[in-house]
Amino acid sequence: MAAQMSELWNQMLKAGLLKASGSDEPLNLPVPEFRRGMGVFTGNEETDLVEFLEGRKICGRARSHFPILEGYKNLPTLITNPETLANVPLIVANRGDWFAKKGSPSQPGTRLFCITGAVRKPGVYELSSRSTIEEALSMANQGRGDDGVRAVAPGGMGFGFLPAQSFQTRLDHLSLALANCSSGNGGFIAYSRELCPVELIFKHLQFFQEVSCGECVPCREGSIQLHAIFRALTDGKSRFQYERSCVRVAGTLPPMIQLVRDLVETIHLSARCGVGRQAVAGVRSLLDHFPQELDAHWIRRECPSQTCRM
Repeated sequence: MAAQMSELWNQMLKAGLLKASGSDEPLNLPVPEFRRGMGVFTGNEETDLVEFLEGRKICGRARSHFPILEGYKNLPTLITNPETLANVPLIVANRGDWFAKKGSPSQPGTRLFCITGAVRKPGVYELSSRSTIEEALSMANQGRGDDGVRAVAPGGMGFGFLPAQSFQTRLDHLSLALANCSSGNGGFIAYSRELCPVELIFKHLQFFQEVSCGECVPCREGSIQLHAIFRALTDGKSRFQYERSCVRVAGTLPPMIQLVRDLVETIHLSARCGVGRQAVAGVRSLLDHFPQELDAHWIRRECPSQTCRM
């Protein structure tokens, strides 16, 4: 891909497509350097990208400044994505006020969402930031509203999820932030009513345990502990083994729900980079919106969705 991008750039220069505004003279621009990424999940965090460009292991920085102040080789560095760059020609051609009218005051313009999961027509949808979650689901369900959707992760599970009673929330950054959620990179996932949220978080933690870079203790060890707890919550045999281990080490069983809250708060506040915060975002949402599900699994040892092996 990097070689293809360089070749396309050279072709545009030769064809005279890169010109200054109001001039027929081609721009004398150097060929940008394109690099192929490592293909790891943690490589999408901005300080991970800076580390990669500098030739080091992909591992987020414990930073005192954002890259726009101090990034690549300690110089101001603008890190953005192709969606942002793709909007630049439209904004230049149609002016900023045209683009701003398509969104909300706090987030002008549109946003691409890759909607998947429990919808009839998954795909990539361009939505105004004024759009609500319910409107997004209606588009992906061909006009049938939320149609059996129990919860939605507007940016993917790494950015938290919202229950059905919050589907009137707009998809702009401010509205989602007030709901303790985020649109992330637009990986919009809809979860059906048959899905057990506790089992969902167990699988989510399993993924983040595997992709953790291992550099910081809160993320590395905390994700292991949370994964063990949720394995015990969703599987009767694993619970027996977990409780026996706790009694052998500590002499008693820990207050499970409080332990989960403490681990989540510790990882969220002290993880080295954003990946640690993403690892616990789903657990925070579960504690906020489905505490009764945790109580059912832990206290009554039952799964209301009847999907866990209790």
